[in-house]
Amino acid sequence: SVPAPAPVGAISQRAEATGGLTLTAFAVAVWTLGGIVILLHMFRGIVATFGLRRSGTLSGGANWVAEAQAIAADMGIDHVTFAESDQSQVPFVCGVIKPLVIMPVAISSWSADKRRAVLLHELSHVKRRDCLTQLLARVAVAMYWFHPLTWLAAHRLHLERERACDDVVLLAGVRGSDYAQHLVDIANAAVSSRSPFAAAGVAMARRGRLETRLMSILDPQLTRTSRRSTRLAVGAFGLVALAAAS
Repeated sequence: SVPAPAPVGAISQRAEATGGLTLTAFAVAVWTLGGIVILLHMFRGIVATFGLRRSGTLSGGANWVAEAQAIAADMGIDHVTFAESDQSQVPFVCGVIKPLVIMPVAISSWSADKRRAVLLHELSHVKRRDCLTQLLARVAVAMYWFHPLTWLAAHRLHLERERACDDVVLLAGVRGSDYAQHLVDIANAAVSSRSPFAAAGVAMARRGRLETRLMSILDPQLTRTSRRSTRLAVGAFGLVALAAAS
């Protein structure tokens, strides 16, 4: 016997269901691929930083470390170590649980004022646990990379972190014009560097980012935030990133 043909309506429903399933699977695959690419980029940065951390020279006996430890003590920080590296011209902080401040080897030739300003800035990142907020922001971007507000919020969060630390430096008595010159000098040295970590310096020296920071630093009318309000502001931007992603 010949089987009866299926109703046209049933065939149409099955086709629509198959098409919907295929579209959903495609969307999930694209979302997953985008998230993996961002996570791989983040993981690559973590591995590079870990290698730099291992290759850095622990600076327990360097002349500037005593000064750095004194500044850290004044800021109430007792869980940070310091190192020098010839692979990066940009000072930065790495480590969420055990923060490490990595400084360029050129720090020994810096003036006392420049050294103090840079240490104040980097130790402010440690004080505020910015490595943790940076990690959370990157995870949020990886999960919701398709949402433009997530990228905007993450960029804003990064900018506000830097400006908040700049405010700490200026509130400590460093002249804005001197501090701005220090940042320009570091950015120029980083851009001209051929080290594998020069990309961090190039990112720092991007015209938009650097100009925004310099304008803020040199603005005499700008009210500098306190440490408490700064933490609240940065926390708010973090929540904006997660809320925008949701």
